[in-house]
Amino acid sequence: MLVLDLERELSVPPAVAFALVSEPDRMNRWSEARVERVLGGDAGHPGGTGALRRVRPRMMGREVVLEEVIERAEAPGLLVYRVLAGGGVKQHRGTITITPSARGSRVHWRVEATLAALPLEWAARAALRPSLERSLDAMARVATEMDDHVEVTLPPLRSLDELAESRALLREAEACMESQRAYADMLLERDDDRGWFARVYEHVTEGQLIACAAGRFDHPAWVLRLVIAFHGLWEENLAIRLGERSGDVEAHWVKAHRRAETAARDDATVFVRAMRSIHAGMRAHIEDDLPRAIAKVHLSSYAGRADLARFRADYLRMGDIFLEASAKIREVLPREAWTPRERVLDVLTPDAMRGALIEKRYYPIARRRREAFERAVGLVRVLG
Repeated sequence: MLVLDLERELSVPPAVAFALVSEPDRMNRWSEARVERVLGGDAGHPGGTGALRRVRPRMMGREVVLEEVIERAEAPGLLVYRVLAGGGVKQHRGTITITPSARGSRVHWRVEATLAALPLEWAARAALRPSLERSLDAMARVATEMDDHVEVTLPPLRSLDELAESRALLREAEACMESQRAYADMLLERDDDRGWFARVYEHVTEGQLIACAAGRFDHPAWVLRLVIAFHGLWEENLAIRLGERSGDVEAHWVKAHRRAETAARDDATVFVRAMRSIHAGMRAHIEDDLPRAIAKVHLSSYAGRADLARFRADYLRMGDIFLEASAKIREVLPREAWTPRERVLDVLTPDAMRGALIEKRYYPIARRRREAFERAVGLVRVLG
């Protein structure tokens, strides 16, 4: 892992220092890497929690494009961001702390990064520290040139303490997982291929609950509410399709169920049948149910308390959980049912590249999930 610690004294108060390190327009006054605003965070602030930006550093003589999300913006003292994609990065997290000092403020910047291969880490170490050192020197010069009374707008501080609610929400979310497990067991026992998506869904929910317990989310109650709302849409449509409840199955689930119910056509292997079922379920659930579930949670529990954009960082943290769920499904599918091509790909594909392989060959989960969140932002804007 690459770890860098850098520090500078700035001749501006912490609030101004925070603006310098968080807002793309101000960052471009001192950063060697070009920074572009993509989407605003909480309250639309370019440096607020949930903001997305694109950073273009140069490494080994060429420009690299990194996508970043601001995970925590506690102005004026703390900014935490994470690289989502680009540059062969497996993991990259930056933590900037700002404290008052005799001159104005002290900025401490820690970078922790793991790249896809050791040679990339060596190259990054050789290029990144000198570039950041020069950039921070430039930031210190920019600070000396700023007006003593420059006005800045900081992202809002929110009080979203939901510890008491989380306990009850956890029990309800656990019941959702048990329901998914029961449906998976029942359907697969009957050789009903809809059970494969139910099994994947169970693993995803389990991963979310484990991540909540491990403290991986800043807003675990929001995550649990989303688990519950998301599950409700799937369960309702499945129960109606199975004749357990009355009502009409929604059109996107009619299509998904039909595909799963005919997955065994052409004498397909268990592997192919499972992939067909999982693909159909993911399309229906992610592309149609997920935006509505996100919007419902926000409008019922957070409207007026925070912008939906604030939860974008927690939402994006869930990405790895889907890959972990896919890995569990690979373990239970009989190896002899895999196609020869899939066996070769499974052996030759490094763990760091499995996500990209799934995106390309089966279903672009990461892209569709991001689209679902932004569609939910639009729904909240219209309905709220």
